[in-house]
Amino acid sequence: MNIQQYYRQAANISLNASLVSIYLPVLFIIVTSIFIPNREIVILTVPFLLYSLICFHSFQLNKERYLDLEKKVLVNHHSETLFEGVHFPITFVPSPSLHLLIYNPDGVQVGEIKDLNSKKYRWFLPYFLDKLIPISYGFFEGERLVAIINIKKYKIDILNDNKEMIGWLDLNGKEAISYVSPTHTFIVHQLASPLFTDVKFLSKEQSVMCRVRKGWLPREWNKFSNDPNVPVLSFKKHQSKEERLAFLALITKCFRYSNH
Repeated sequence: MNIQQYYRQAANISLNASLVSIYLPVLFIIVTSIFIPNREIVILTVPFLLYSLICFHSFQLNKERYLDLEKKVLVNHHSETLFEGVHFPITFVPSPSLHLLIYNPDGVQVGEIKDLNSKKYRWFLPYFLDKLIPISYGFFEGERLVAIINIKKYKIDILNDNKEMIGWLDLNGKEAISYVSPTHTFIVHQLASPLFTDVKFLSKEQSVMCRVRKGWLPREWNKFSNDPNVPVLSFKKHQSKEERLAFLALITKCFRYSNH
C-alpha cells in the first residue's frame, strides 16, 4: 500500500463511520418519538451527531489528499530498506490496536507493524480492559514477517519469524530502558512531549537514537503528501538491524492505541 492508497482507505473508513454514526441516532429518534414522546431524550443523540460530523470532515480531508495525489506521478527514487534509510513518514490505519504503515520519502511502503490478534469485538473494549489481553505485534516487509513483538507490563520480547528470541527490553527502570540480547546491550532514555507530537529515545551520551515527530515533513516530500502533520520516524545513521528492531518495539508500545 502506497501513501495514496492509504488516504483512499482512510477516506472510506471515515465515510462509513460517519454514516453509521448518523444512522443510529436517526433510528433512535424515530423509535423514541413513537413509543416515548419526550423531546428531551433527543439530547442523547448529540454525541453521535458530533462524531458523525468529525468523521465526515476526516473523509473530506483524506478524499482531497488522495485525489491530489492522483494528479502526481509517484516515482520510487529511494531503494533503501527500513534498516538502511534514516527518515520515514508513517501513518496509522484505524484499527482496534496499532496498525502502523511506514513509507520511504517517495511514499512507497517499506514496512508495517500490526496486531497479530486484531478481532472486531476489540473495537468496543475500553483501553483498561484491552490492555489486559496479551498482544503480539508483527513487523512486516511486504508480506514477509520479519519480527514478532510481545508487549508485557515491564518487558518487551522481540522474536524472529521462527519465534526465536532476538532480545528483550527491560522497562522496570524509572528513567532508563535497557535492551539485552546474547550479542548486544544498550540503555536509552525516553522523552516525549505532552501530546506525543515528539517522542525521542536518547543514548547515555544524550544523542538521539530514534525519534517520531509531527510537523517536520520536509518540503521536498510534499509531492506525495499535502498533510504537513504526517509523523516522521527517524533513526540515527549506521544502526544495526537489531537496534532498529528494538526501537520499533518501543515505538509500538508508545503508539499501540493510536487511531483506535
